[in-house]
Amino acid sequence: MRSLYIAKETEIERADLPPAVLNGISTAYEGLKVNEAAKIEKDGVVTYEIEMEKKVDVVVDANGTVIRKAEEQDDEDEDEEEDED
Repeated sequence: MRSLYIAKETEIERADLPPAVLNGISTAYEGLKVNEAAKIEKDGVVTYEIEMEKKVDVVVDANGTVIRKAEEQDDEDEDEEEDED
């Protein structure tokens, strides 16, 4: 039996990020500007996806702990990866 995992992603303003999240990314990525942010709710767990300058993309939990970091790839690289699936 397959389970469906539905995640709700909502774009939010930097000012709407919780203080713990702002503190976490400010400490880990001092000096980098937040370009975009999104709140992700999945299975009752809330995380925040933060896109910063220099193509830094991180997922942070509600306590401000970075749980995943990835540098964005060029669109061409992403297309190649999708073709492999």
